[in-house]
Amino acid sequence: MSDCQALAARKFRAAFLLIALSWLLVPAEARTEIRLLGVATIPADASDQSGLPETLVGGVPQNRLAGFSGIEYSGHANRYFVLPDRGPLDGAVPFPCRLQEFEIVIELNSPTPVRATLVGTNQLKTERGEQLVGSAAAFDSRDPTRSLRFDPEAVRRFGENRLIISDEYGPSLSVFDPARSRTSQLPVPEKFCVKHLAATPSDELAGNSTGRQPNAGFEGIAINPSGETLYAMVQRPLIQDSQSGVGDKRIGVNCRVLELNLKTSATRELVYRLDNSKTGVSELLAVGPRQLLVIERDSELGDAARSKKIYKVNLSDTTDCSQIASLSADELPNDVRPIQKQLFLDFLEPRWGLAGPNCPEKFEGLAFGPTLPDGRRLLIVTVDNDFKPNAPSLILAFAVDPDDLPEFGWDRRASSAGGRK
Repeated sequence: MSDCQALAARKFRAAFLLIALSWLLVPAEARTEIRLLGVATIPADASDQSGLPETLVGGVPQNRLAGFSGIEYSGHANRYFVLPDRGPLDGAVPFPCRLQEFEIVIELNSPTPVRATLVGTNQLKTERGEQLVGSAAAFDSRDPTRSLRFDPEAVRRFGENRLIISDEYGPSLSVFDPARSRTSQLPVPEKFCVKHLAATPSDELAGNSTGRQPNAGFEGIAINPSGETLYAMVQRPLIQDSQSGVGDKRIGVNCRVLELNLKTSATRELVYRLDNSKTGVSELLAVGPRQLLVIERDSELGDAARSKKIYKVNLSDTTDCSQIASLSADELPNDVRPIQKQLFLDFLEPRWGLAGPNCPEKFEGLAFGPTLPDGRRLLIVTVDNDFKPNAPSLILAFAVDPDDLPEFGWDRRASSAGGRK
């Protein structure tokens, strides 16, 4: 080989390596094959099947169908559980807590590719048959176990017929039977809970130096495909893991994730680092044994929205920080390894058509539905309209290429949706 040929060969190899390296460095989201199949819209004035006749203070009917904070696939056909939160006016009214059941049908070649039909409404009751309500004032300071206040945020199947629902007020993890009566509560470490309850965020924050921030408890939960482990994450850092901010909110980026073994009740605590102190966590969804999807977003809507994302995270090689009483608001000790995350989906990407003046504030629920006929994974996302009179509730359906979720561990039979989009 001549010197010229050798030089050319070296240049070719260098160029090839550069191209290969650049491909490896492309963020995972740039290679992700995700398609928005469609959006189902539920009118802001829709009614559920509760039959409740009264109107709450502020003019919202008790039977309002709204506030979709969580969603879970039932495991049967196209049936889903959809969980409203505590109701309108941020806990100022006794909205009766409930669980909605929807039929969500995907027909890819239809003018309406995503159809959502309400098929049932069930009230959430205590072990004693009392109605759980969204009112922040409905607590018993002498015996918190008898409190009726409940702010449901996430729902997951627990075995065949039971559900686990997370609540921000406690925060708590409650088990509900098929009649939607609470049968038990799972253990939650003391550092997550506030000791002094109050009806307003300002009073509650003033009375506590540890525990979850007001309205920032267990916003998202996930159970891995084996059913052995539950993960629960606070929306924002605990009081002791944050510093003073503006008003009733403290600032920080280190959110604790509770890992709970559902067989032994053994716990670990992991750290998820927010992008910045203006974002918070909305939901978790298990992909595989140690992989989750996480919604992290800001609290802005319309053109002011800056961050609405789903991250894919890996819980392997993380540090148990349960013995650390307090974390810094923005730093971590050198020996603490946080959860690793990579961008999976950005709701503000132009291709989705969601950004702009009509961008919703609260992308809240995540669930995997039945696998599509072509093998793609069906990812359902719900939008919480906050019971606002002019904002519809949304249910979005995304198709995800199986190669983008190689750890997928769920048994999902293919749905009857036809074609490919």
